[in-house]
Amino acid sequence: MSKSCPMKKGAILSVIMVLALAFGSFATWLGGHWYGVIDAIQGVTIFYSKNEMFIFIGHSKAVLEGRRLNLIMNEELSGLLFPDHVRDDLLVAHLKDGKLLKSDLKGFGYFGTPFACQGQAYWYLGISNIYRLHDSNVVPLSHDETSLLDSQITSLGESSRAAGWKDKFFHVEASVPEVTVRMQSEEVRVYADVQALANGRNQRVRVMLARSGTTNATDTLIDVVQGYQRIKKEEYIKVKSQTNVQ
Repeated sequence: MSKSCPMKKGAILSVIMVLALAFGSFATWLGGHWYGVIDAIQGVTIFYSKNEMFIFIGHSKAVLEGRRLNLIMNEELSGLLFPDHVRDDLLVAHLKDGKLLKSDLKGFGYFGTPFACQGQAYWYLGISNIYRLHDSNVVPLSHDETSLLDSQITSLGESSRAAGWKDKFFHVEASVPEVTVRMQSEEVRVYADVQALANGRNQRVRVMLARSGTTNATDTLIDVVQGYQRIKKEEYIKVKSQTNVQ
């Protein structure tokens, strides 16, 4: 009958202790909180005449928080995560006489319709909520200005066409996410450059403006990593405190 080796017992106990510590650490990690942010581009609208162009890019931000185990199970079982919506933004770019300006209106919201009347471009959010487009900025109309404008138009589309303006739209997820417009002095191409990242979860999306003519310039209008990304608790609190300002 052989006797047990004390050294062998000690080695086994050490392995058990290491495994127990590893399991405890893993259980703590699973039970811990995970914080994330989700950015997404909602769509691109191009509104243009023969010598002027506006590009509207709607994009949104949401946050995600929860215990890692719950988030992992939700994603693996259903493929669904339920973030908290934070903010809708509207990036406005303006191109005229070779000069490009842009403004990112945080919390402004991206639901709306561009239209033109008598040579002036506007952003329409409702009968009492109209903004004058000035370069890449939006200027709210007064009550009297809104009433006067409303009395002059019966259809936003007809008013725009009468003023010589057209509009086009695309999603960045479209099979061909781009629009090409021939203006008076140059051809303008607005397109989305979509690249999958190495993690297999996120995409880098850049909406670009390329001009062929006098300038041959290419500009990045917006650069976003779509999909959820992990952030620190402090950043999560800061982002979550932001809301639509409109």
